[in-house]
Amino acid sequence: MELVKILSSVIRENRNSRMNLTEISNALMNQLLTKFRNETEDSEDDIKTYINDFSKYQNGLPADKRDLTKYSYEQLKSLIKSKTVKKEEKDIFKRYMQGPGKGSDQRQVKSMIKKFMEIRDLLAEPSRDIMKYPYLKLVELVQRTFGALITKAAFEKYKRERTDLTNEQILSYIERYVDLYDRLEANTPSILLMSFDELEAALDHLPDGDDTPKKKGDDFQDVETIYDKDNLYVFKPNGKEQCIRLAHGRPWCTSRVGGGNLYYNYRLENNLTLYYVIDKDKPFDDLDFAVVILVDEYGRKRIADGKNMAGGYSGHKTESWGTISSKVPKLADKEYLFVPDPLTSREKDLLRKYKHITVNTDAVRELGSLEDAEFWLEISSPNLTNKPQVYINLPSELKKKYISLGMDLTGDMISSSEPDVVKYYLARKIDSLRTKSLSQLSSADIALINMPGLRNLKEELKVKYAGQLTTGGDSIVNISYPNDDSSKYIALFGFDDLFENLPDSIAYLTIVNKSNDQLNLEIPPTIGKFKDLVAIVLENCVKSVPEELGQLESLMFLTLQNNKLLESLPESLADLENLELITLSNSNPSIRIPERLKAIMVDEGDGFYAIER
Repeated sequence: MELVKILSSVIRENRNSRMNLTEISNALMNQLLTKFRNETEDSEDDIKTYINDFSKYQNGLPADKRDLTKYSYEQLKSLIKSKTVKKEEKDIFKRYMQGPGKGSDQRQVKSMIKKFMEIRDLLAEPSRDIMKYPYLKLVELVQRTFGALITKAAFEKYKRERTDLTNEQILSYIERYVDLYDRLEANTPSILLMSFDELEAALDHLPDGDDTPKKKGDDFQDVETIYDKDNLYVFKPNGKEQCIRLAHGRPWCTSRVGGGNLYYNYRLENNLTLYYVIDKDKPFDDLDFAVVILVDEYGRKRIADGKNMAGGYSGHKTESWGTISSKVPKLADKEYLFVPDPLTSREKDLLRKYKHITVNTDAVRELGSLEDAEFWLEISSPNLTNKPQVYINLPSELKKKYISLGMDLTGDMISSSEPDVVKYYLARKIDSLRTKSLSQLSSADIALINMPGLRNLKEELKVKYAGQLTTGGDSIVNISYPNDDSSKYIALFGFDDLFENLPDSIAYLTIVNKSNDQLNLEIPPTIGKFKDLVAIVLENCVKSVPEELGQLESLMFLTLQNNKLLESLPESLADLENLELITLSNSNPSIRIPERLKAIMVDEGDGFYAIER
């Protein structure tokens, strides 16, 4: 009888335990439903299914991934889908090898099935049954559609999820994913199931291989070259696109991007022949590193230098050959190269025909032929961002023509571009970086250069940009983030590289963050090499300064104002006999100050501390 009572008690306890677990489960379900309803338009049944499916995979996940409450709905959904797809892939592989793929190479079949599963839901409904494709048909389908469908879908996904990224940053990673697909780890989820951070993690550890653009010299092989000796190059471009590529960052109106380009005004209306001259023995930022020589129909010559300003050499007045060769001495005995190339009657007709034409939706249909549409693009250089349908209707080769004129693409345009067009767009963007000076870089350019896939390009540009760094003199360095060259250099290569390229003799160093960005920089130990520093101003930009400040024996003034995250001051400052003032106004009120330093700091108010020994 006692045994029965004991067993009954155990049964009641187990029943209560199960009831408690059910109640906890129901409570968690309700909590997650409340959370996820605000994150999706999926039905409640779908949400419950994903929540319940999580338990199937929970124990197999890393320890830090087992807490369901830490997931967003998109993360949960991607996890379950990736697990489901992996299982489905195995089932499909088994059936496919018994059916349409019988006798085919198993490794190649697995690769094709994996790619097919990534694009299956992007295909038209009748094309989603893999079992109806013999192996070679499957290969043809995947090779034809994979890149285009993945690029379009992934681009739209990340544009929606990551508004902080530029089009070029997103495209760079998508292109690497497609190009390096066969080198990804076997358990990598589909790009459409990964967040952008997860995509970065999946790709960034891969070696560059052939996917990193590597280029020696300039991409002017298709431009007629009149002279090429002793680092002197003379080019004769035949259209806007070639002039844009030859700009080398100069403000010439014949090299402008878009409808403001005046190449055809000079060529067709003024009957001028243009020659671009590059002297690579001159520094890139020399006014005469690159010049344009314009020759009229009578052989008279003009010159536009890197400044291209009225009152100087802007290509608007005739100059003697002696004046021209004084700017580019290597040309002294080469006047014979620069001859007029008269307009043909066909060129004149083209200008009259296409200059003022308006296209509404379809250039090829409205103008009558592919050739007519190409001439219209070349002569009118329309900005189609407000007429994306015109771009979308262009054949792929004309989309490339549009891009070659220096035009940017909107998200809709990119989504409607073929994979080879997207690749071309990204390649042109990268090529344009090679001809820009440090001062001409935009924040979007810097973000693109910093992409892991462009490591080789970044190293290539470092030498060039280091040569363009300037200071306020040998003893003064003023850095104003984010606008000046030095701050751009720091954004690309960091303080260590900047300090390597500064003279050891600097006496005044100022770094001021004028943006709303929190820089939170860490000043590197190499600052200790500047033994002549008298004053340092680091405003709104640092979270730590090194002990090596104590090596700056000449330092008198240290200003560290508006640094909200500055953690501490180095104790070594107490050893500087010439130090007179430390300023901490509006910086972290909880900053740690070593006792030995605190003992010689006299509070003068408003964050100013005199040093008295």
